[in-house]
Amino acid sequence: QTFRVDDSFSQRSTDAGVRYVAESGSSLALLGRWTHGNYDERQINLASKVDNEYNQSDIELRMSWALSGKSLLDGRITLLERNFPNVADRDYSGTAARLDYTVTPTGKLQMKLSAVRRIVSDQVTTSSYYVDDSIAFAPIWQISSKMALRLNLASSQRDFLGYAVVALPVPRRDRTQTIQLGLDWSPIRAVSLSVTLLHDQRRSNYSEPEYKANVSNIAAQFSF
Repeated sequence: QTFRVDDSFSQRSTDAGVRYVAESGSSLALLGRWTHGNYDERQINLASKVDNEYNQSDIELRMSWALSGKSLLDGRITLLERNFPNVADRDYSGTAARLDYTVTPTGKLQMKLSAVRRIVSDQVTTSSYYVDDSIAFAPIWQISSKMALRLNLASSQRDFLGYAVVALPVPRRDRTQTIQLGLDWSPIRAVSLSVTLLHDQRRSNYSEPEYKANVSNIAAQFSF
């Protein structure tokens, strides 16, 4: 049976970096982050390869480029390395990235295209981390000053990698597709209403994590 380690944790980070901003508003930044974390309620378990602390270093390059008055390109690329002082088998490293292209062709329409790679610690019996690659398209149509229509189309692939206490015949791979449609309405300044419809489906090369979900949500907010 797969176990998951999701204890509460605390961490301390040190950040340093430099940033250049051009007259056009475009910018370029180089950042470094060094983090030490502790899992407050976890004990070291060498048999299950579970540590109660970690160190992580991140070197990140960020870019924001105003292509025109109606389009913007934002991106970042991160070299990260996480190590576990007592359980080195769980160590991992890699390159994460994000690229967002936002265009506003008219005053009432905005479209955003995103491509993302995340690397996330996921200490289970069958893997130590996962790499999540996703693309998304998210337009917003401002129907009027009081009403907006939102759409989000997303597709992702998640590969579970790293040291495994119990090795699977083939590493697990999940694919998820998401469609979300939302309508926001603010009849007066103090009241806002939203309706959201969501379809989410995950397929995997193992049947256990597969699912299909349809969710609807209605929310209201009142300000006094």
